Amino acid sequence: MELEKMLVTKQQNTMLQEANATLKAQIEENGKQFSSIQSAITKSNKVFDQYKKDADIASKQRAQLLLDCEAWKSKCIAAAQQVEQLQKKLELASVDPDEVKRLRTQKEALEGLCRSLQAQVKGKSGKQEAQEGGELRPPPQSSPSNEV
Repeated sequence: MELEKMLVTKQQNTMLQEANATLKAQIEENGKQFSSIQSAITKSNKVFDQYKKDADIASKQRAQLLLDCEAWKSKCIAAAQQVEQLQKKLELASVDPDEVKRLRTQKEALEGLCRSLQAQVKGKSGKQEAQEGGELRPPPQSSPSNEV
């Protein structure tokens, strides 16, 4: 009986030693896997931190670009308005060359008429003075108009 008990205890001891060895191997394998997972998580955290920094930089750049875009839009609108104003001024200022020629000729003709009228007025006022005995009278006021 005692021998049987020892045998059973020896078998149990052998089985427990085998189980212990198997468990130690599993623990060692699990430790390696844990180290591998821990390393992957560390790398993932580093990559995520870098991504977060890059995203923050991109966000700031985007905000700056939006501000620049608004500034350029307002400059573009102002420039377009200036172009429109200049076009209106150009339309008002542009005159047909034939029209300019016609107006010049008309102006010269009117100036000639004014000169001849002034000469006639002078001639008449000189004759009146001589007839009235040398009385000095100012000639009638006439202002030649250069308006067209």
